[in-house]
Parts: sequence; structure tokens; C-alpha cells
Amino acid sequence: MTNNIRELTLAQIQTLCEGASHMDDLLILTDHFPRTPLSSPVRMGYVMISLCISGMGHYTINAKDYEFKPHDFLLLSEGQILTGYHVSDDFSGLSFIVSPELTEEIIKGVQNLSQLFMFFRSRPVYRLGEEEVDTFIFYFNLIKQKIDGQQRVFRKEIITALLKATLYELGENIWEEGEIKTVQYRAERVFNNFIKLVEANFRRERRVGWYAEQLCISAKYLSESVKQVSQRTPNEWIDHYVIVEMKVQLKNTMKSVKEIAQAMNFPNQSFMGKYFKQHTGLSPLKYRKS
Repeated sequence: MTNNIRELTLAQIQTLCEGASHMDDLLILTDHFPRTPLSSPVRMGYVMISLCISGMGHYTINAKDYEFKPHDFLLLSEGQILTGYHVSDDFSGLSFIVSPELTEEIIKGVQNLSQLFMFFRSRPVYRLGEEEVDTFIFYFNLIKQKIDGQQRVFRKEIITALLKATLYELGENIWEEGEIKTVQYRAERVFNNFIKLVEANFRRERRVGWYAEQLCISAKYLSESVKQVSQRTPNEWIDHYVIVEMKVQLKNTMKSVKEIAQAMNFPNQSFMGKYFKQHTGLSPLKYRKS
């Protein structure tokens, strides 16, 4: 165990994926999945969009376990914490590994795409049909061809558009099944800005009013917008990030409960213990031993 959760960057991934196709420091396409299990928790510094072709993978994401089987689509977002990972000997798959900058460019100004990313935050593995699997493989090969081919003036713009099309194609079925509801663009923008603020500040700030103040809107409008887009309240989102971080720290570091309470800006260890038990049903020490 360590006392820190290191960030895994796209540049580090690039060194692990020999022979992978890449566009500058913005995008990697690879069919290489490391066989070595994860030795310590990492915080994702990129977005990973993957398809399992054969075999089986196991991921622990934000303290939850997931299986990754043939025809499964996996989307891991920047900031999520990966604490467990291993794949079977016969595992094969395809992955887009996307920088935060390119992800921002893909979803910027495009209604519903950011909702798709938020959908996968709470449900990172989604089963695809045969036609959708073929679509993923088609776009993967087409984008790889564009990356590996002759340099063109609009190469980046073409690849960005194709990535966007890939997500639209694969997200179509999710919308058709009613998993995601269409919302007003302004509410979606407020929600996205709120989540960015939470990700950057949840360790020291848990007041909804503070987040509303940073966004220059009322707490009521913030709550209405967040609820409309995500079906969760701002407090539920803040609590989610805090509890996930605490679970990871308890299970994967040697920090004492007191040290975690200090790092998470709780008044004292007792206050943090009550907060954790209220949300999980267990005391921090019982959770650590479970």
C-alpha cells in the first residue's frame, strides 16, 4: 500500500502501448491491454473508450467491481479511480484513449454528448448489440487509417469529427431505450461546470451554496439544473465524490482515519466517521477491514 493515489496520464499510457497509433498527445488507438494486474490505485488522467472482443476483464472503478465481456463497451472518465484491473490470457479488445483537452473539444457545444459521458460515470460498462460492435470496429479502423495515413491540413478536425460520430452512433441505442433524457442546453452547461468544480474542490468544500456562488447562479437554480440533467441533487453528487475518495483511501493506502479526515477537510475524525457511516452503513475502520 501507498499513501498517495498517483495520476495515470496519457503520456504514460503511450509508453505502455508499443506500436499504438497516436495523434500528438491527444489520442491513442490501441489493441494492447496490459496483462499485469494493477499494483496500486490510479486516478485516470484521460478518457478511455473500449470494446471487449474476446476473453474477460475485471475492473474496480470508484470502489465498484465490473466485468468486461465480449460485446461490452467500457467508458472510463477522467478523474475516476481505478483500484483493480486484470484480464484473462485470451483477452482482446480495442481502445480509444483520449486526452481531457480533446474530450472537451468533442463535447463542446454539442447537446446530449456530455450527458452520454455522465451516463457512463455511473454505468461504465454497457452491452452492445452485434450491429453496434461492427460500428465500433468500423470507426476504430477508419480513425486508425486517418492517424497512420498521410498528414493532412484538416487531419485533427477529421479525426475529432469521426470520434464524435462514433459516440453518436453508439449512444443512439441508449437514447432510444430511454436511458438518457433530452434536456435544455443551458441546464446541461450548468451541470457540466458544476461537476468540474466538484471534481476540483470536493476534498475541501461540500456546501452547495459555495458551488452556486462560484458559478454566479442561485443555489435553487443550480439544484434545479443538476436534478434535471442527472436525476441527482447537487448534495448527492458531492457526497458521491467524497465517499468514493474515502473508500479508496481506506482500502488502498496506509493513511490513518485521522489523516484521511484531515485530507478531506473534516473538523475531526469523529465527524468524518459519522458522515461515512451515514452514507455506507459502516464505520471507516469496519469498511477498511471488510
